[in-house]
Amino acid sequence: LSPAFLRLGYHYFRDPRVARGVRFGPARRNFLDIYCPLQASEARSSGEQGVPVVIAVMGGAWIIGHRAWNAQLGRRLMDAGVLVFAIDYRNWPLGEVPDMVEDLDRGVAWVFKNAAAYGGGISPIVLP
Repeated sequence: LSPAFLRLGYHYFRDPRVARGVRFGPARRNFLDIYCPLQASEARSSGEQGVPVVIAVMGGAWIIGHRAWNAQLGRRLMDAGVLVFAIDYRNWPLGEVPDMVEDLDRGVAWVFKNAAAYGGGISPIVLP
């Protein structure tokens, strides 16, 4: 099991297609990771229609969870030509449920505003 996690961690930190720690708001954990497939970069530079977009939010009962936990999903979807935005938010005790919802609202709004700049299509955007 350990080699699989090491491989995943290696790709998370070393893959140039992954932009880690992009700030979307002022709170302590208002960061997201962007998994940008080659097709998105090509669409952005050529002016073609953007690729599909998925917004990934890691669960964890509001007390655990981190955007990096979406690394496997992000990598698999990115390899399939999907642009993935993995949003992080404040967990308890740094924030309570209204703070978490505010963070997610701010992150989703950021994605809608900025997806096209990364080669993503603005319709449809999927939030699984």
